[in-house]
Amino acid sequence: MILQQLQETLNSVYNYISGTKDENLMPGRMEEAENEFKAGINADPALAVAHFNLGVTYYEQDKLNEAEDAFKASILADPTSAGAHNNLGAVYEKQGKLNEAENAFKAAINADTTFADAHNNLGIIYINLGKLNEAEDAFKAAILADPTSAGAHSNLGAAYEKQGKMEEAISAFNAALKTDPTFADAHYNLGVMYINLGKMIEAENEFKAAADIKSTLNDGAFCATSQLIDEDNPTLHNEI
Repeated sequence: MILQQLQETLNSVYNYISGTKDENLMPGRMEEAENEFKAGINADPALAVAHFNLGVTYYEQDKLNEAEDAFKASILADPTSAGAHNNLGAVYEKQGKLNEAENAFKAAINADTTFADAHNNLGIIYINLGKLNEAEDAFKAAILADPTSAGAHSNLGAAYEKQGKMEEAISAFNAALKTDPTFADAHYNLGVMYINLGKMIEAENEFKAAADIKSTLNDGAFCATSQLIDEDNPTLHNEI
């Protein structure tokens, strides 16, 4: 019965986090979800998935210290969980612990070398640490694991731009748009590249495409720098 209740709660949490409206789990009911996951843990302290999803619930409420403890407990119960290592890295990044985040994402990759999100998140950490060559390699690894990841292509473009590799950056942003033509940030970043190259008409077209997709852009102005996708919030891998 505990496991059945847990699965129902897991499904509700997943729906809420992924944006699916679920009348049974609005923000005010997150505490109920916490209690059910804790009940599962009390019934079986080695139940890694309960610790994991308790961590996801804490993360969504910005209870970062509690989320950190929950993901650590999940890893203790199942050291091979790439998702738990990845999410611990996401918590560390939000806490500003970039070195710890780097190690956590590396652990996720060691657990699953094909985990595209972990490679991408590691690249984001490297960007923030100023390790541009390592960031480039991480984003390339993310693309190798998932060639359809528009975010990884765009982030690779940002890494190239920060190294002054403008033509490579343009190619990467175009690859992102080939994967997802509605990716507004890639249009925006491509426009920035065109401005830097003095191609004003092409830049205007890309900015217009970004504006049409997003309807409005932040502050109504463009900044002459590329943007990382989820730079402040690495992708949180949800395990159900």
